[in-house]
Amino acid sequence: MNVFEADYWSSVLHRDGLTLDEQSRCALMELFRLTNQMAPVGRDNRREFWITAKRGSAEEYRPYYDEEAFEEELTAAMWEDRL
Repeated sequence: MNVFEADYWSSVLHRDGLTLDEQSRCALMELFRLTNQMAPVGRDNRREFWITAKRGSAEEYRPYYDEEAFEEELTAAMWEDRL
């Protein structure tokens, strides 16, 4: 990935009020640098990796769904969102 591509993706992360602090920006640029070192795969020469994060609880999901929802409804909605 060249600096123009990295700059583009960095600008994508700043859209709609999303911003990065200096430490996060540096970490993201380091991630881009490391990604560029990966051997390309597939017909389209892509480089890919997966990031995982611990799933939150139904209560943590509530503000993003419906404050009045029952826990069973929240749990079902969380799974639907991720499929």
